[in-house]
Amino acid sequence: ALVLAGWVFPSDSALWVTWTNEFLLLFLAGICLALLWQRYSLRRLTLAFPAGLGLLVVSACKLLPEAWIVPSFFVCAILTVGGTLALQDRYPDASSSLLARIGDASYSIYLSHTIFMIVLYKALILLPLQGWAQFLVVMAVSLVTCTAVGIAIYEMVERPLIRKLRRQPPTIREQCPPPRGTTP
Repeated sequence: ALVLAGWVFPSDSALWVTWTNEFLLLFLAGICLALLWQRYSLRRLTLAFPAGLGLLVVSACKLLPEAWIVPSFFVCAILTVGGTLALQDRYPDASSSLLARIGDASYSIYLSHTIFMIVLYKALILLPLQGWAQFLVVMAVSLVTCTAVGIAIYEMVERPLIRKLRRQPPTIREQCPPPRGTTP
């Protein structure tokens, strides 16, 4: 609804642009993929993973018409996540503690990466690189460092907060019995 409101009522307000950004639709896509994964086996979609990564490379290299770049990133994200779920269905015993840890820290990575990228780009701009070398180095360094920073934030901030909030005593509302004539 917010994205639709942004299309109907465009604005230059930073807050409005943030809360109506089309990328919020990726959260909806993620919810839909999770629901599908809970109900059905996605193992037939295994090729979605390499297809999504291939489309990412094509999109990042700007080999598509300009109008297709943003939609291609949406498709890339959905294919990559769907393909990852398919791989999980196909190989349920193949677990990776590193990937599990990245998954646990994914929200911290999501929240921190754009802020950290501002600092990181200021350092990376000093490298005497151009073209493909610049692209590959920036992508690799960004991926590794933003993931590491996100995991550190998860371990030092998010995880302790979750533990603390789970230990909180019940609220007054939770302690009160339900009104007469209702079932809890």
